[in-house]
Amino acid sequence: MTDHQPKIIIDTDGGIDDVMALLYASHYTDVLALTLVFGNTDIDNVCSNVIHTQNASMNKNKPKVYKGCHAPMVKNGCSINIGQKIHGSDGLNDVFERIENVADYIEDLHAVNALVKYANEFPGEITLILIGPATNAALAHRLDKSFSSKLKQVIFLGCSIDSRGQRYNLGTEFNVLNDAEAASIVLGEFECPLVNVPYDTCRKLQIPADDYIECFAKNNSRSIFATKLFTSKISLYSQKFCDKMPLDACDVLAITAALFPSLITSFSEHAIYIETEGRCRGVSLVDWYDNKLQTPKIRIIHDFDIERYIQSFKAIFE
Repeated sequence: MTDHQPKIIIDTDGGIDDVMALLYASHYTDVLALTLVFGNTDIDNVCSNVIHTQNASMNKNKPKVYKGCHAPMVKNGCSINIGQKIHGSDGLNDVFERIENVADYIEDLHAVNALVKYANEFPGEITLILIGPATNAALAHRLDKSFSSKLKQVIFLGCSIDSRGQRYNLGTEFNVLNDAEAASIVLGEFECPLVNVPYDTCRKLQIPADDYIECFAKNNSRSIFATKLFTSKISLYSQKFCDKMPLDACDVLAITAALFPSLITSFSEHAIYIETEGRCRGVSLVDWYDNKLQTPKIRIIHDFDIERYIQSFKAIFE
């Protein structure tokens, strides 16, 4: 893996896939900061989950952690119960005890203010990777209208570009539905290059069971940590669907897009509109024919080099 490593900030909602993405990122680069947001679980659980991950298996150069928004900008789009069906009541399948002194590990500055601060300190250098609801980033944009213009790029994990949606979200994708207004702001108003990793692409690029089982069997801190996280999830999914369930690693793909763009094999560039009203709230509409050019075009990732991607995933457990 030879791509240049940018300065990255990861904005995360602390679920199982999120912490796997943190392990992946920290293996390949020093993460500048982590900003936390509600989503897969409540914000206090997110804080505890991220600190568990840092303590268990991230690099010695641990990034600063900033607690962010506990709710969407306008109204709830998803019940927290949807996240619990996938990630357990605490976001990590209930396999760890909650850290009681978690505030000792969290910076005093709010995540929204931290994003603005870092953008001002490193203009044109920061890649902001959004792997949860986009609330913190949207509010940073509202706080400082020049915020997005100072970023190198934003990687946005979300959207269902074919409108099939997810198992529990009809026609929509979880991160967007959790805060449709925030997603609309990021995708419609930001002035930096935007890269979208949609759920549809993630579903095509699952990690085969034999590959992740091989990774988790290794006797090191990351493998042990990952095994604890995924054992109950894999068991649940296997009972529901098939014996050897492939692994969804959507959040890891967002990190891959930032760190290893050479692995991207197919993309197109179009505007994406997020519906914020009515029964279709949270639906992502792609302007495939480029009819409305007043909003920014977004690089939509359609495919990665799956073999090299899996190799990069397996390497973090060596």
